[in-house]
Amino acid sequence: MALRKWAGLLLALGVALRAAAVEARIFRWVDEKGVEHFTNEERNIPAAYRDKVKVTEFSAKARRSSSERTVIHFQRKGKAILLNGVLNYKLPVVFQLDTGATETLITVEDAEKLGLETGDAPMVRTRLADGRQVQFPRVRLNSLQVGKAEVRDLDVLVGRTRLLGLSFLNEFKMTMDSEHGQLVLEAPTHQRELESPEITREKERLIAEYQAKQDKLRLSMEQARKNIAFLESEIESLQNRYEQLSAKIEQAYRQNREIINIPELEASLQRLQLAVQSRRLQIENYRKDIEILENNINYYQDWIEKFQ
Repeated sequence: MALRKWAGLLLALGVALRAAAVEARIFRWVDEKGVEHFTNEERNIPAAYRDKVKVTEFSAKARRSSSERTVIHFQRKGKAILLNGVLNYKLPVVFQLDTGATETLITVEDAEKLGLETGDAPMVRTRLADGRQVQFPRVRLNSLQVGKAEVRDLDVLVGRTRLLGLSFLNEFKMTMDSEHGQLVLEAPTHQRELESPEITREKERLIAEYQAKQDKLRLSMEQARKNIAFLESEIESLQNRYEQLSAKIEQAYRQNREIINIPELEASLQRLQLAVQSRRLQIENYRKDIEILENNINYYQDWIEKFQ
């Protein structure tokens, strides 16, 4: 977005920023156990804490968003709340949740992996918590997903860290349960719009790409199964030779015959044992490979089903 459109916008990494026109609020409170809660639905505030609520105000914008009601389990690292997300349907990342940040940030590395150009991107001037003013390039994501919650055509800033800010969160009815590590997001019905043609084309491209990857994985699985069948036939042959050689040596000892090459025969017997063990180990490795390949096929299938 051009700088003049962002006049008056302040972004803090970890400190609340406020747009010129306030259209929505985040309500925060701490219960008797010291657990922090927040929501953007005032009716969700328990009566006992209504006079203790802290309010963060921000500018709300309508975007394309979609989601069934989704419960997202998050992790804590110190005071930071960490959430798994996916950028443009293909890049998994970990965000730090920041309900005090107006904007959502991704890293320079994220932008490079997604092929997003930042060299000619519009620059947004922001103010940090220490008072310094800096500029971040603005790019647009086709999609940002957290659990089943998704916002499409989302403008984000590119910096040195990832922050999931209000530009994403304000698209949903939101409630956080800090005690149980859960964030609940639900998109209002009026925001569930049809996706743009660009999104449809991107999904179709990814479906074709993931189906091609599945085909390659299936070929690898088929080759692994053939290798297992070949090794099993070799083991059977080696075991037959082992039994024949064992019988020959046993007969020689039983008849008390002094055969000069008995030590050599016993050495051959040991080599046969090692050969069988080696092939069994190879079979076990191939079976592990097949399990990994099946998991990857299922992973791509899950995404294909989400896109359809």
